[in-house]
Amino acid sequence: EWQKRGPNSALFPLFTQLNIPDASPSLRLLESWIKQDEENVSLYSTLGQVAFNSGDDVLAEKALLKAIELNPNDAIALNYLGYWWADENRHLEKAITFIQKAVQLQPYSGYYADSLGWVYYRQGAFDNAVLWLEKAIQLTPTDAIISEHLGDAYWQTGRFAEARFKWQYALDMGIEESRIEGLKAKLDKGL
Repeated sequence: EWQKRGPNSALFPLFTQLNIPDASPSLRLLESWIKQDEENVSLYSTLGQVAFNSGDDVLAEKALLKAIELNPNDAIALNYLGYWWADENRHLEKAITFIQKAVQLQPYSGYYADSLGWVYYRQGAFDNAVLWLEKAIQLTPTDAIISEHLGDAYWQTGRFAEARFKWQYALDMGIEESRIEGLKAKLDKGL
């Protein structure tokens, strides 16, 4: 019944957290809502995140770019797309522009600071990466991925003991299972 009434913006953050085997019903629902309200930035941003989580990269990128087109100050879409590109080593110049804007809009987000540090890392600007990743870990001290990123940046700047400490800390915090073997390899051999 609630689906027929249209979108409830309070539910959008819940949609972005969905990790279900078949997200196609959710994607279809979001797309039908967009047809009713083609200027709704939150719908495009949510569609992009849900599509990304379900593995539809083409739809995800298209939806996030549309959200940014409609609202160039959508910090969530700017960071999400910028981090995704940085993580995949794609469009790094555009990624850094998007993430810098997100950080400017939300300067106390540890996740956005992490994204900026990570894009600097991907560009090989390791000193800048350390600066931003240290800020990120101060803002969000219990995030294992931020700790791993900072460890990587420390390693690249010759701070090997600190790198190993951050990698071990990421393991101790309970990082997602898919990253455990990679972290153990870093602890054993470095980068």
